[in-house]
Amino acid sequence: MGYFHDKHTGVILDLRIWIFLETFKIIEWCNCKFGIL
Repeated sequence: MGYFHDKHTGVILDLRIWIFLETFKIIEWCNCKFGIL
């Protein structure tokens, strides 16, 4: 799978790791907003 350059941090990240982190942030945000956990 591809690597890409993250504009914000200037780091080259594995796409799968990036997707995992983004998904985690969205889940965390939803939990905070809707009080799921």
